[in-house]
Amino acid sequence: MNVENFLQLPITKAFTVVAGRNGLHKSVQNVEILDFEFSPDIQTVRDTIFTPNSVVLSSLLFAKQQPEYLLNAVKNLIELGASALAYKPVIYEDLPKEVLMYADKNNFPILRFGGDEFFEKIILETMAYAKTQDYSFFLETMMRRLIEEDVPDEQIKSFLQQINKPFDKYVFVANIQIQEYVESQWMQPLFQLEPLMKSGMICSYKQSLFVYLHIHLSSFNLKNF
Repeated sequence: MNVENFLQLPITKAFTVVAGRNGLHKSVQNVEILDFEFSPDIQTVRDTIFTPNSVVLSSLLFAKQQPEYLLNAVKNLIELGASALAYKPVIYEDLPKEVLMYADKNNFPILRFGGDEFFEKIILETMAYAKTQDYSFFLETMMRRLIEEDVPDEQIKSFLQQINKPFDKYVFVANIQIQEYVESQWMQPLFQLEPLMKSGMICSYKQSLFVYLHIHLSSFNLKNF
């Protein structure tokens, strides 16, 4: 996922981008919390504080009495490879102009909370989304290989084990395509149905969706077909 995806989560939809809009493409692999790490009064090993490609959450409490600490903090985050800073406007409603200008110059996104979102909930939702995206990428890659390549039986067996779904002998498959849409946003509402499908799955292939449904044939009256 990237910063732009992060801003599309249910809990972050009210966030606003106050600087560094040209950096929304930056990868996000983690979410971390900044408390006092960039206060000059705290002596610590700065190159191990945050992992690269992180969105850093902060209330900016470390700069409560010293707004000049803010620019130094942003500079350090950029040097450490952070992807963005998201701050809760409890200490500072707006950041100093020089901080915003520096972030813009370096394409470093600074995000402002929309309300009283909890840090822990943001972290949990981000990690859950990232896990879902990884699984979706695996399914899409698997589907592409099954359609476009001659995949050995052992590899197919490995795919099925990783999917970890109880496939039966007979599987019903539907392919959904909407030609007039250039982008793939139309797929998102359908992906949200997958958690409800105890006996199936949904995955994308190029600009289409495959829906798999596996049900015991004994559940059907075959005369109806």
